[in-house]
Amino acid sequence: MWVMSSRAHVRSDEWLAPEAGDAQGLVPAGKLLEWLEAAGAIAAARHCRRAVVIESVDAVALAPVRAGERVRVLAQVVHTAHHSVGVNVGIERAGLEAQMSFVPLDRRGRPVLVPRFWPQAPADRARFREEGERREARQRLCALVERTPRRLRRPWEDASSPLCESVSYLHRVEAVRPAALNCQGTLAGATLLGWCEELARRSAELHAGAPMRCIGLTDAALKRPVERDRFVHLHALAVHTSGAAVTCLVGVQSEDPAEGTTVENLRGFFVCRPADGVARVPPLEARTAEQRALADEVEQRLAIARSLRLAA
Repeated sequence: MWVMSSRAHVRSDEWLAPEAGDAQGLVPAGKLLEWLEAAGAIAAARHCRRAVVIESVDAVALAPVRAGERVRVLAQVVHTAHHSVGVNVGIERAGLEAQMSFVPLDRRGRPVLVPRFWPQAPADRARFREEGERREARQRLCALVERTPRRLRRPWEDASSPLCESVSYLHRVEAVRPAALNCQGTLAGATLLGWCEELARRSAELHAGAPMRCIGLTDAALKRPVERDRFVHLHALAVHTSGAAVTCLVGVQSEDPAEGTTVENLRGFFVCRPADGVARVPPLEARTAEQRALADEVEQRLAIARSLRLAA
């Protein structure tokens, strides 16, 4: 059930049956992302008074939530730009919080101007400033990626890339079904994030040789929505290790079978740890220019996230 305490606030009570949990009896990370995205989309749509699509997800720390436990998902609009809405989303009492950005669209699928959000309370003004800093950090990261040679940004586009021979590399293809479409007729963002999380976790397991669980993501930017009647290509690769964690790069491309064309839709970094909290993660040695470039990018993302208090 959804409750609007104001036009910019949403509250949702969610519950997952115990038998639907993972092997550890926890709510799968993909389901947590789905709950967060749904609450954030409703808050953004209510503020804009029109349909929205997800644009990006900043650093998220996914705390474990036990299946069968009732949880409350909260969402609040904290920032607006010309064509995007920043929403703070979280799960009460779980220590789980994230920032998501949404873009309102007209009936033709084109971005429209967003009504200005005017924070009044001191806490709201602080969140407004923080979201502005996040947007600047995101722009710096986008500039960083654009300056990186294409072959280093997308190793799976080059069949001769040694990274595609890595034990952790995975390529999965999904068809966009009508049931997975949102009100705009494109693939629902929650479904896409769920696919990405699942593949990233499996990639981390191949590298670590042990069951893993996704504990968050440092950034996921949706470059363009996935249109209907497309084949979705998802690629995952372990690119960074730190202590007991593995960071996997996930890239998403959609193929138009009628035209024979492919476009890039999403690029994100998902962080996974051993499910038992004990197993050690083998180090990942960067032996090629591609590996070094990707590992350096993760380090810069983590540094920016820490500077914004987005990562521990």
